[in-house]
Amino acid sequence: MIAIDAPCRWSSDGRARPCERELMQKGIWCFSSPTHQKAHTPHRTDYFGWMLQGEKLYQALAASHPLICRLPIAGPGCLETFPHAITWHMRGGKAKAPQKRTQRRELLQQAGIALAPLTNIDWIDSALCALTAHHAATGGECLIHGEPESGLIIVPSFPAAMASSRGVRPDCPS
Repeated sequence: MIAIDAPCRWSSDGRARPCERELMQKGIWCFSSPTHQKAHTPHRTDYFGWMLQGEKLYQALAASHPLICRLPIAGPGCLETFPHAITWHMRGGKAKAPQKRTQRRELLQQAGIALAPLTNIDWIDSALCALTAHHAATGGECLIHGEPESGLIIVPSFPAAMASSRGVRPDCPS
């Protein structure tokens, strides 16, 4: 299982996808995915570059790790996730972007992940995504935001997420 911090689909109308709107309605700030055309329009600062790299990763994985469209998960696959939403859910809604480095490291430490190699926020976020992939793949309770057509964002559920990192593995909702 591979969890990716990049949109798995593009906006069809230039507005936030349903998964992004759901997160924002909960008070979880996130980027709104652009349309495919807008993302591929050259930009002087490569504003959508990280999303385009995500697109390439999903395409490269498609044959061996298809995009997950529902839970529970059967077999290898990949899923879209979002570190701020992971943190928000696993901390019971108490995630603050200015404290993201500290809060995310605390979650990883609670899950038993070695912190020494995680020297920057990108490594920390990658480890949080990997923890989410492991959690989903092993039957941990998850929340799904959005719908399959425009893309799902999958995050561990609170408080079950921390319990599952200690060996309790409740079933994911279908």
